[in-house]
Amino acid sequence: MSYSHPPPDLIRVRLDISYDGGAFKGFAENVGVTTVAGLLRAKLEKVYSQPITLTCAGRTDAGVHARQQVVTFGVRGKKVEPIRLRNSLNALLAPSVVTSKVSIVETQFDARYAAMWRQYRYLVLNSEIPDPLLAPTTWWVDKPLHLESMQEACEALIGLHDFTSFCKRPKDIPNATLVRRLLQAEWTVEPELNGRHELLRFEVAGSAFCHQMVRSLVGTLVDVGRGRFTATQVGQILAAKDRSLSSNVAPPHALSLWNIGYPGDETPVWLPQRTT
Repeated sequence: MSYSHPPPDLIRVRLDISYDGGAFKGFAENVGVTTVAGLLRAKLEKVYSQPITLTCAGRTDAGVHARQQVVTFGVRGKKVEPIRLRNSLNALLAPSVVTSKVSIVETQFDARYAAMWRQYRYLVLNSEIPDPLLAPTTWWVDKPLHLESMQEACEALIGLHDFTSFCKRPKDIPNATLVRRLLQAEWTVEPELNGRHELLRFEVAGSAFCHQMVRSLVGTLVDVGRGRFTATQVGQILAAKDRSLSSNVAPPHALSLWNIGYPGDETPVWLPQRTT
């Protein structure tokens, strides 16, 4: 919650957290199921004995992890001790949800609206045989993928586009814009594991993302690697603004919200010098 005129006793708190999405039905609260926000809010209300409203930098779907998620909330009439709160939350919630840092911020700071960009990471295990230790955080694809074609297909995605072909349109806002700006989209190969695995890493960053956008992009790009689409066809699918033309969404368990950028943060090497 943000205030046009914050109460004088309001303290605005920022949490930097990470979590194993496999244990939750997404970040946002939902009646009858366990979510990150529901669990976190309940613990904060226990600590401060008052209603708490959370705002996050980016909602994650069921099964999706977060290496860095930023959450803000306000506390009234209470003393906030960052290290003590961090330790209390970790004692109550770790290892499923881990708080790495607690900060007191300006009363108008909002985790969602202050964020300049979000970066996601998706892992694909491209191997003839699966790996039980990597299974919780990778999508196993047994057929060889053509990485060069997958990377070439990413070129059409960079910049400001209407991503209707790769987004699930919100039911409550049928006319919502699906125009988004991508700042990064690239595939890299992780070092071999046990001499027999090839772990592919997809990193994508943008000012914002629509529902299921990253997983839809991954599903389509992997189909490029399989030879079902050419790299050129990805640009054509994007331009068509037709969700039926893209591939099925990739599984959620291999996706992580990886990093979030705010004013004053160090500029990542992949970020273009000019994004307008």
